Amino acid sequence: MACNCGRENDWTAILDKMPPNKPHLRVEGTADCTTTGYRDVRLKDHHPQGINPRILLLDLEWSAPTGDAGDMITPHRVHYTKSDSPDYDEVEIVNCNNKKIRVEIVQ
Repeated sequence: MACNCGRENDWTAILDKMPPNKPHLRVEGTADCTTTGYRDVRLKDHHPQGINPRILLLDLEWSAPTGDAGDMITPHRVHYTKSDSPDYDEVEIVNCNNKKIRVEIVQ
């Protein structure tokens, strides 16, 4: 895998339910890519979602280098937002060894 969920344990998932806005979910963390030159590192909805509606499944995606790339681990800050979010207990990044992130609810 060219990019992964990184060495940092800085992944967070926060479901903000503070009025007057509709609930929204924000997932953030640091992904590591195996060389320089990776771009557009992002989290996207996994399809299909699983059978448990309380667990949001995501995939880590990226655009690979198109030319020469330095041979070094490169960290990328990534985030995902979901407006008008249902309640989730957990976020799982499927292609990162099923990385699990507990959802913190702010009310």
